[in-house]
Amino acid sequence: MEGINIYSDDTFAENKNFIISTFLWGDPGACISYESIISEIVKKLIKENILQDNFRGFHASELNARNWNRKSKPFKEVLRKLHHYVNIKQLKALIYLESRKKFEANSELMENVLKRTLLDRNSLLGSVYQHIPEEDLVGIYKNAKEIYHYLLHRGKFGRENTGFKYYPDACGRALDFKDKEYFLEIPRTGQVRVGYKEMIRYLINALANSINKPDILKELDWESRPKNQELKEFEPKKDEDSFMIQTTDIISNFFFNTIKYLVGDQSRSTELKANELLGFFQDIKNKIKDDFEIQNDKCVCVNDDLKVSIDFNSDYKNDMKILLP
Repeated sequence: MEGINIYSDDTFAENKNFIISTFLWGDPGACISYESIISEIVKKLIKENILQDNFRGFHASELNARNWNRKSKPFKEVLRKLHHYVNIKQLKALIYLESRKKFEANSELMENVLKRTLLDRNSLLGSVYQHIPEEDLVGIYKNAKEIYHYLLHRGKFGRENTGFKYYPDACGRALDFKDKEYFLEIPRTGQVRVGYKEMIRYLINALANSINKPDILKELDWESRPKNQELKEFEPKKDEDSFMIQTTDIISNFFFNTIKYLVGDQSRSTELKANELLGFFQDIKNKIKDDFEIQNDKCVCVNDDLKVSIDFNSDYKNDMKILLP
């Protein structure tokens, strides 16, 4: 079974009326290679006194016009290296734009599906989780977004007969449950002690296998339904522990500034970040200009139904295909 590592990060726009989700993925060897190279870049920039000895990670939100000359080089080098890895097809990348209305509807719907399924202790899936206290099921609900995004995009992440390791950015109350253990009642196996992350992994695989059935998840609109895929590991990571996740944060932040710049925000900080990222894309202005506008100096999504994938990759077709030059 082919193996793929997936990393993700989410960024809400400044007025929180749309969300940018960025995903990077590739085979484990390519991911390790990329992180190793970024680590070497960091060491080099520390020696050059561009980064401090106590460097804890790339945080694109801290980069602005005032400190651009002093602090932009590390971000530029990361984007150049990512550009290279995508061009040689070692890594793939996806930006997913969603209005707040659509995001909340999908996340709420996913959470409701989870609650309905798991609280019915007599259902097939609910019986598996019958030993888990209702108050601890909150730890699952708090991952509704990550579960939804994995199920939605897995057709892009890999073909049939693919095994995934999924590393979303770790945040929020879900971290409160990371060290807990539970008993699952596995059919034909009996009780199995598992950790919190393993409990979610089992659930995601069960849901993925249920998407083709009419009674579960039928309310959600799935882009693809590949078979025989398996999530091998679910491991939320703090961004400081992964250059892959930090890279997704850089992309999200720079892409948000690119949108702002293309729809009329001419501030220097916005322009600088946009010009760095525009090199990744062919013409996108006509693709997004009707969905966003500047209102009271804020970039606002004016399309409540916005839900679109922006693909860096040349081997996947979708309704908003944007290729690297």
